[in-house]
Amino acid sequence: MRTLTSAELKQHLGEHLERAQREPAMTSKNGRLYAIILGKEEYERLQALEDQYWGQRALNAQSSENYASHEEAMAILQE
Repeated sequence: MRTLTSAELKQHLGEHLERAQREPAMTSKNGRLYAIILGKEEYERLQALEDQYWGQRALNAQSSENYASHEEAMAILQE
């Protein structure tokens, strides 16, 4: 993964945004990692993976014996 300084990013923003569609880049500011730039498609792919992960965790929780329905949870909280 490429590392860009904030000055490099600022000077050539358009070029780096185009390149981020193909490969992510790290940006640094004052010598410290500041942000990651990645393309929209890669971001959407990562979001879909996260949604899948949490969806599976929810399904696993529902099938466990310790699962409390919404109504049961609200009743416990109101006690």
